[in-house]
Amino acid sequence: MPKFFCDMLDVLGLRFKPLSSYIYPSWQPLAWLVLIGVIGGIDAEVFKTGVIERIAFFVTLNLAEALLLSVWLMVWWRYVLKRPIQGSLFPLVTLATSVQLLELFTRLLPDGIALYAAVSLAFYGVFVLMTAVAVALNEKRSTVLLALLAYLPAAMGLFQIAMGMALKWSWIDLSALPAQ
Repeated sequence: MPKFFCDMLDVLGLRFKPLSSYIYPSWQPLAWLVLIGVIGGIDAEVFKTGVIERIAFFVTLNLAEALLLSVWLMVWWRYVLKRPIQGSLFPLVTLATSVQLLELFTRLLPDGIALYAAVSLAFYGVFVLMTAVAVALNEKRSTVLLALLAYLPAAMGLFQIAMGMALKWSWIDLSALPAQ
């Protein structure tokens, strides 16, 4: 099995390595994010547009999220904490993004349980990312959590831009969504 997939399974299984272990040809993390975006686009039934548009939207969104988060964390370490980083966090962030693929299995569950499973997976995803970065950089989890909390406004801004575009293009009808 290729190293990238072994590392992805290790990250999902909470087995982490130093950052220097997460070095791949640049096309592998990019291709993995594209694949996650393609699957997300096919699965996004709430979007009322063609499958090609949905796939392009989700691929772009996944790439933007991973790049923005990687750059944020690297800037945080280099300029806020003033600690050097040897290497890129992009491959590790990409591996941690693989948690999104597990969300597909929530569709197999009844609606009430699927919601709890999706929320649990979201928390698991943050835990995986936080722990992976902490181990890779030999840092405390609280330091990484602080960096992720500081990233939250940027993440919300990206989400707002994406949802604004989808609403502007009439890909999502908020009135048709079930009230919670």
